[in-house]
Amino acid sequence: MIAAMIILWPSVVGVVLFAPAVQPKDHIESMQAQSKQLCIRGLKSVSLANASRHGKFLMHYHCGLLIHQRIRTALAKASSHESNYSLWREYRERINDGAPGGQVTFLDTVERHTSRSLRNEIEVFIATEHKQPSTGVDALLRSTTSNMPVF
Repeated sequence: MIAAMIILWPSVVGVVLFAPAVQPKDHIESMQAQSKQLCIRGLKSVSLANASRHGKFLMHYHCGLLIHQRIRTALAKASSHESNYSLWREYRERINDGAPGGQVTFLDTVERHTSRSLRNEIEVFIATEHKQPSTGVDALLRSTTSNMPVF
Protein backbone atom coordinates (compact mmCIF):
# COMPACT_ATOMS: atom_id res chain seq x y z
CA MET A 1 0.00 0.00 0.00
CA ILE A 2 2.82 2.42 0.83
CA ALA A 3 4.20 2.21 -2.68
CA ALA A 4 0.84 2.89 -4.26
CA MET A 5 0.18 5.90 -2.08
CA ILE A 6 3.58 7.52 -2.56
CA ILE A 7 3.89 6.88 -6.26
CA LEU A 8 0.32 7.89 -7.05
CA TRP A 9 1.15 11.42 -5.99
CA PRO A 10 -0.13 13.32 -9.04
CA SER A 11 -3.70 13.04 -7.79
CA VAL A 12 -3.10 15.27 -4.76
CA VAL A 13 0.52 16.33 -4.61
CA GLY A 14 0.51 17.12 -8.31
CA VAL A 15 -1.49 20.24 -7.54
CA VAL A 16 1.57 21.61 -5.77
CA LEU A 17 4.11 20.16 -8.17
CA PHE A 18 2.51 21.02 -11.49
CA ALA A 19 0.44 24.14 -10.95
CA PRO A 20 2.91 26.80 -9.80
CA ALA A 21 1.67 29.30 -12.37
CA VAL A 22 -1.87 28.87 -11.11
CA GLN A 23 -1.11 29.13 -7.41
CA PRO A 24 0.69 32.00 -5.68
CA LYS A 25 4.11 31.12 -4.27
CA ASP A 26 2.98 31.79 -0.68
CA HIS A 27 0.11 29.32 -1.12
CA ILE A 28 2.48 26.63 -2.36
CA GLU A 29 4.90 27.28 0.51
CA SER A 30 1.99 27.13 2.96
CA MET A 31 0.89 23.75 1.55
CA GLN A 32 4.45 22.44 1.80
CA ALA A 33 4.80 23.62 5.42
CA GLN A 34 1.45 22.08 6.30
CA SER A 35 2.44 18.77 4.69
CA LYS A 36 5.68 18.79 6.66
CA GLN A 37 3.86 19.32 9.97
CA LEU A 38 1.23 16.67 9.18
CA CYS A 39 3.91 14.19 8.13
CA ILE A 40 5.81 14.80 11.39
CA ARG A 41 2.61 14.43 13.41
CA GLY A 42 1.80 11.12 11.71
CA LEU A 43 5.32 9.73 12.10
CA LYS A 44 5.04 10.18 15.87
CA SER A 45 2.79 7.14 16.03
CA VAL A 46 3.69 4.92 13.06
CA SER A 47 6.25 4.46 10.29
CA LEU A 48 5.24 5.53 6.82
CA ALA A 49 5.48 1.88 5.73
CA ASN A 50 2.79 0.95 8.28
CA ALA A 51 0.60 4.04 8.02
CA SER A 52 -2.13 2.49 5.88
CA ARG A 53 -2.41 -0.51 8.23
CA HIS A 54 -3.31 1.99 10.93
CA GLY A 55 -5.76 3.94 8.79
CA LYS A 56 -3.41 6.90 8.35
CA PHE A 57 -3.68 7.07 4.57
CA LEU A 58 -3.09 10.81 4.25
CA MET A 59 0.41 10.38 5.67
CA HIS A 60 1.37 8.94 2.29
CA TYR A 61 0.38 12.18 0.59
CA HIS A 62 1.93 14.53 3.16
CA CYS A 63 5.17 12.59 3.54
CA GLY A 64 5.14 11.78 -0.18
CA LEU A 65 5.28 15.49 -0.98
CA LEU A 66 8.42 15.76 1.16
CA ILE A 67 9.95 12.74 -0.56
CA HIS A 68 9.26 14.34 -3.93
CA GLN A 69 10.81 17.62 -2.73
CA ARG A 70 13.95 15.63 -1.93
CA ILE A 71 13.89 13.92 -5.33
CA ARG A 72 13.50 17.29 -7.08
CA THR A 73 16.49 18.70 -5.25
CA ALA A 74 18.58 15.66 -6.15
CA LEU A 75 17.61 16.01 -9.81
CA ALA A 76 18.64 19.66 -9.80
CA LYS A 77 21.98 18.89 -8.10
CA ALA A 78 22.64 16.19 -10.68
CA SER A 79 22.09 18.85 -13.37
CA SER A 80 19.45 16.51 -14.72
CA HIS A 81 16.98 17.71 -17.28
CA GLU A 82 14.48 15.36 -15.64
CA SER A 83 11.67 16.48 -13.37
CA ASN A 84 9.40 14.73 -10.91
CA TYR A 85 6.86 14.50 -13.68
CA SER A 86 9.26 13.00 -16.23
CA LEU A 87 10.28 10.39 -13.62
CA TRP A 88 6.60 9.62 -13.10
CA ARG A 89 6.13 9.21 -16.85
CA GLU A 90 9.16 6.93 -17.09
CA TYR A 91 7.85 4.88 -14.16
CA ARG A 92 4.49 4.47 -15.93
CA GLU A 93 6.24 3.49 -19.18
CA ARG A 94 8.24 0.83 -17.34
CA ILE A 95 5.02 -0.62 -15.94
CA ASN A 96 3.47 -0.60 -19.41
CA ASP A 97 6.57 -2.50 -20.59
CA GLY A 98 5.99 -5.19 -17.94
CA ALA A 99 7.79 -4.00 -14.81
CA PRO A 100 5.79 -4.52 -11.61
CA GLY A 101 4.04 -1.44 -10.28
CA GLY A 102 5.12 -0.32 -6.87
CA GLN A 103 7.84 1.09 -4.71
CA VAL A 104 10.72 -0.98 -6.14
CA THR A 105 10.12 0.05 -9.75
CA PHE A 106 9.52 3.67 -8.76
CA LEU A 107 12.73 3.83 -6.73
CA ASP A 108 14.62 2.06 -9.54
CA THR A 109 13.52 4.95 -11.75
CA VAL A 110 14.55 7.55 -9.18
CA GLU A 111 17.95 5.87 -8.74
CA ARG A 112 18.61 5.89 -12.50
CA HIS A 113 18.46 9.67 -12.51
CA THR A 114 19.86 10.49 -9.07
CA SER A 115 21.89 8.06 -6.96
CA ARG A 116 21.83 4.81 -5.01
CA SER A 117 22.33 6.79 -1.82
CA LEU A 118 19.13 8.79 -2.42
CA ARG A 119 17.21 5.60 -3.01
CA ASN A 120 18.58 4.17 0.25
CA GLU A 121 17.72 7.39 2.07
CA ILE A 122 14.11 7.24 0.88
CA GLU A 123 13.79 3.53 1.71
CA VAL A 124 15.09 4.15 5.23
CA PHE A 125 12.77 7.13 5.71
CA ILE A 126 9.77 5.04 4.67
CA ALA A 127 10.63 2.01 6.83
CA THR A 128 11.85 3.75 9.99
CA GLU A 129 9.81 4.09 13.15
CA HIS A 130 10.97 7.64 13.87
CA LYS A 131 11.54 8.30 17.55
CA GLN A 132 12.13 11.96 16.68
CA PRO A 133 10.01 12.51 13.55
CA SER A 134 11.06 16.13 13.08
CA THR A 135 14.69 15.02 12.99
CA GLY A 136 13.89 12.36 10.39
CA VAL A 137 11.97 14.82 8.22
CA ASP A 138 14.69 17.46 8.57
CA ALA A 139 17.29 14.86 7.56
CA LEU A 140 15.25 13.98 4.49
CA LEU A 141 14.97 17.64 3.53
CA ARG A 142 18.49 18.61 4.59
CA SER A 143 19.63 19.43 1.11
CA THR A 144 16.46 21.07 -0.13
CA THR A 145 16.33 24.83 -0.11
CA SER A 146 13.34 27.01 0.52
CA ASN A 147 13.74 28.72 -2.83
CA MET A 148 13.95 25.43 -4.75
CA PRO A 149 10.70 24.89 -6.63
CA VAL A 150 9.19 21.46 -6.10
CA PHE A 151 7.95 21.20 -9.67
